[in-house]
Amino acid sequence: MALEARSNLTRDVIRLLVAANDNGLRLRLLQDVRGQQGRPERVLEVTNVDNSPIVLNVDSETLRVTKESYAAGGRGQALVEETFSDYRAVGGVQMPFLAVRSIGPLRITRRVSDIRINQPIAPSLFTRRAP
Repeated sequence: MALEARSNLTRDVIRLLVAANDNGLRLRLLQDVRGQQGRPERVLEVTNVDNSPIVLNVDSETLRVTKESYAAGGRGQALVEETFSDYRAVGGVQMPFLAVRSIGPLRITRRVSDIRINQPIAPSLFTRRAP
């Protein structure tokens, strides 16, 4: 589980974009495509620290990431596609409140109802409960 959590963090869109901006990752501009709603999208291939390519589709008008694609478990594995939508401003940052992850025929939908940035966490959350 720790390996999967670490892998998820390396694919976090905000982390990828910040690292790419800081020249910490290799970027390659791929051919533009039309998105789900027919709008033009720029396609960027980002190669992360473990040399696994991650492809980001970026809406040309809004500059929001609409899709992230990568091979599960590295090269040669199942393709994972995660689409992002329902963007809303949270503390001045546009955040997607809807994400759909597809791995072959399997689909998982994540709908967020509230996002808060840098809010205090109740200490009781870290209290171990008796078995």
